[in-house]
Amino acid sequence: MLVKEALPANPYPSNSRALYQQLVSLLQNRKIVKKLSQIHTQIITNGFSQKNYILAHLLSLYATSSNLQQAFKLFGTIEKPCTTVWNQIIRGCSKTSIPERSFELYKKMVATGAIPDGFTYSYVLSACARSGMVREGEQIHGRVLVHGYCSNMFVRTNLINLYAIASGGDDTGYAHKVFYEMGAHPFGFGVFPDDRSINLKI
Repeated sequence: MLVKEALPANPYPSNSRALYQQLVSLLQNRKIVKKLSQIHTQIITNGFSQKNYILAHLLSLYATSSNLQQAFKLFGTIEKPCTTVWNQIIRGCSKTSIPERSFELYKKMVATGAIPDGFTYSYVLSACARSGMVREGEQIHGRVLVHGYCSNMFVRTNLINLYAIASGGDDTGYAHKVFYEMGAHPFGFGVFPDDRSINLKI
């Protein structure tokens, strides 16, 4: 579906909710990557330039299509990024050749008053593991404990990854501890080790 076919030409449609839903639906289609600049223009034209939910979708597409420069350009125009928007830009950086940038973004996120969630911690821990930032990862681990994200499977898997891989094998004892806690306290934590966690431990 072409962008011009999906969106009305009128920049001030009578049913903005319907247009908003059209844009969200369009952005959920990964095949539309080549049309991102056109969609971005439509978002601005139709007054959705500060709608965090729709911008999070656009950021995700920019980041996953290796267009991080455009993702940062878009991110810089958002006045009050919500947690979901922060997560997308942090996630995008965590998958690049400079994953350490994710940790810097996380610190800025916290400084602005945005509240990290399980996705935030998962992405930052992944970035710390990839960049060998074990000390920074330990700081994130502390926040995970304080804010009660111990039961998040993605967070725990990335913690195991951090201690078992990023440190070059020096902290595998702690990785084992985190791993066994996942299964030893199923009622306290509400989780069991999954296949990925088991593979990381091995």
